Amino acid sequence: MNGSRSRAILAIVCLMLAASASGCSRGAAYEHPAAKVVQRLLETRQSRSTDASDYAPFFADGALAAQVAAGTAQQARSGKDPLPDWSRPYVATVTADAADVVVRWRRSEGFSEWPPATRFSVERLESRWVVIDAVSLGTGKLPSPGR
Repeated sequence: MNGSRSRAILAIVCLMLAASASGCSRGAAYEHPAAKVVQRLLETRQSRSTDASDYAPFFADGALAAQVAAGTAQQARSGKDPLPDWSRPYVATVTADAADVVVRWRRSEGFSEWPPATRFSVERLESRWVVIDAVSLGTGKLPSPGR
């Protein structure tokens, strides 16, 4: 009986260690610099900034920053929120110089046309991470954090 109890305790400890290790990698997916850049970009857009210089740090191409600022200005005139609420961005895949960051959009009445999620392609440009592209993700299985 004592041997069975020791094996059971050992199994529980192993499961706890495995769970905490996977939790660390999932946590890292949310704390990665690429995920943080996407979060700050979304926060800037949600604040309704119409100044292209506010968006410049998030893009390699200044023209993209200007497009986002112009789109925000146009939306501000409509009185509509620029974005639906979202879940915290996370890195789904990552290499040394690139990452795919996923944002899951929360469903709301004013944004019924929005996709369930968006994948932002983010690359390291010298010492900073910048958004290169964004693609809507359909209703299929979404990438998990930290793959």
